[in-house]
Amino acid sequence: MSSDLAPRDPIVPVPFDFPLRTYSRWLYPCINRYNYGSQTPYGDWSQISKAVLQRAIATGRFRYIPKLTERHLKSHLEETMTYYYTGSRRQNILLLCLDVDAHDGQPDAPALAEYLATQYLRDNCYIEPSTHKEGRHVYFLASIDPYTSTANLFALTRELNGMMETDRKRAGFQSNIDPDTGGLPSDWKHDKMAHLIKLPRPKTQTDLQRLLALTPMPLGELVAEARRIAVPAASLGLDCGTQPIIDSKTQDAPQLRLGIPCGSYSIMDCENKYSSICHQASEKVIKTLQTNVEFIKTKPPLERANWTVRMLAQSAGADASS
Repeated sequence: MSSDLAPRDPIVPVPFDFPLRTYSRWLYPCINRYNYGSQTPYGDWSQISKAVLQRAIATGRFRYIPKLTERHLKSHLEETMTYYYTGSRRQNILLLCLDVDAHDGQPDAPALAEYLATQYLRDNCYIEPSTHKEGRHVYFLASIDPYTSTANLFALTRELNGMMETDRKRAGFQSNIDPDTGGLPSDWKHDKMAHLIKLPRPKTQTDLQRLLALTPMPLGELVAEARRIAVPAASLGLDCGTQPIIDSKTQDAPQLRLGIPCGSYSIMDCENKYSSICHQASEKVIKTLQTNVEFIKTKPPLERANWTVRMLAQSAGADASS
């Protein structure tokens, strides 16, 4: 049977110069080897469907799902196939990925990736070109609390991405940051599939060593530090050096935020037991915070966060009654 389609160009493998086993052993604990997707160089896409995965989870029978193996990783590294992954909570370490997009030909994606690495990720990340080469993928390891729900992981990473995107616009970068972080596990409880992102593709031994050198960073700390950057202490007229004024780096008080002191912004938004205390900023609340900042900084992190919430609530309550 004849075909009018032109024959496809042959795929030439691109060599890599490091042991495949070293790469796979590092990668496997961070990813779900059943929940993944693949794409050929011609653009043909394949993915394990949600229905198949849910049935396997419900029955505990995964043997009918092709597992991601070193054979797949080899073709990925040689660029004869491209594989996309989701995360696994097996060891409470996630290989997350920020996707810096340059779909409209923006030239500053590499610069934006480096900016995010320095400002938000402690220069503890691995950067490489995205699938279509124009953008950048910024990979980093995040440690998570085993008691944090997957839904909260989605919320935290979306908040982190949102603050980065706001900062990106303020800094004048043209490239965009995808609102969905790659590398999260799927949230089957709420029927939500994780966003697939390309597996890292080191090409040289040096690239691989940079990838292996990544150390896990607590996700809660990264979000807390990003809040400090997004709402600088300078907006409160305070000088806190390199440390945040309110350090909410424990899982017990992860949601403490300080707002910009103007009438249209909330001074505090706490999503735990203090969530009902959301007051408009007033001069008295700001002054109270400024007066007591040195005392706050002497407290342990959890006590510091809780004490500050109480202080703000009392100040705002006094304002309301006056």
